[in-house]
Amino acid sequence: MADYVSSYTGAEIDSAIGNALNVDLAAVSRATEMLAGFDNYDKGTLGILQYCHEATSGEVHQIDKDSVYSKLTGQTVFADSTTALADRTIVQYHSATESQFSYWYKGTLVEVTGIKTLQLPDDNNANYIEYTSAGNLAVVTDSQEAIVDGTIVSLLVANSLSGNLVWFADERHGIVMDGQTHLNMHMTEGFKWVRPGCDIEGLSDNGTTFTKVTSGRCGDEDISMTFSDTTTTNTLYVDSAGNWDITGVVDNKLAHFVGAKVVYNPLTLGLGELLEIDSDYIVMTMLATNNKLYPFIKLMGQELYSSRTVARDHLYSALHEIEENGLPTHEALAIASFIIHNEGTGQIEKGNDDEVWIDHRRQYPVARF
Repeated sequence: MADYVSSYTGAEIDSAIGNALNVDLAAVSRATEMLAGFDNYDKGTLGILQYCHEATSGEVHQIDKDSVYSKLTGQTVFADSTTALADRTIVQYHSATESQFSYWYKGTLVEVTGIKTLQLPDDNNANYIEYTSAGNLAVVTDSQEAIVDGTIVSLLVANSLSGNLVWFADERHGIVMDGQTHLNMHMTEGFKWVRPGCDIEGLSDNGTTFTKVTSGRCGDEDISMTFSDTTTTNTLYVDSAGNWDITGVVDNKLAHFVGAKVVYNPLTLGLGELLEIDSDYIVMTMLATNNKLYPFIKLMGQELYSSRTVARDHLYSALHEIEENGLPTHEALAIASFIIHNEGTGQIEKGNDDEVWIDHRRQYPVARF
């Protein structure tokens, strides 16, 4: 029998097995070679992510194995209890009930018993965090390189001008979805709303505030995002250096004020300003995001309009333009827009058909009354 089997080449044996199973073993082998990501069907292997923006604050932003966020205070060390906090540093460590975490890198399972750390540069880039062939965390700014060529872990955006941490996302995607499919979804659909939920309550003609954004779910490709009821939000805008930042004001107002005046965020050669709207109209948009710090956040309008009608006509194209000019990430979905006027109050004005706000959750504008 041994002589009989040896008379066949390995390729012939693979072909026979492939035919019997109705699969192309060469294709399976190639897919295996590109396998990257985390086994998110076995949550215990994902470990935890921690990020410290400023060591002296004692604050650590943590995302656990279930992608649940918490902010730890009064800390001096990371999760391994020995590694001291450091500015702009992200770490991955195993969960408290596990002895290791693991990930796949180009077809190889990597198991890690210790802590992995990376200190980010003091810049304003949207920094993807990935594992490299050497088994170390590294920064990469190109989404294709992060998603297809490496094992992506997280996304971090900071603003060095203000010192604000703007974005912290879990990017531990699963191994069931290949990297090229993930990249295609990232660049097209990106972030998806799951019905029902993420509704805006408390809006009315001449109103200046919302009551709450309701609980709901969205999907960052294969990572589920669960949102709790939210009654206040920050605002996202472009600063004077052309980088994304958040306002320090957390409230339930529909517009953002500087002093007693509503402002908008015009760009000149990519550099942002905060200017009063005077007697014109602007569009403010509520986003649902994969940002663990600000799951719901208002996006400040960048254009002025002479009337509500003109603002409504330009609403969707203006939103697309902002997105194409570069939000911090594709993982942000417009769920509602409000047309605002009156720089002293920042109030809604209903349309001729009594429309009060615009619903984007289905990725096209729907009049809401």
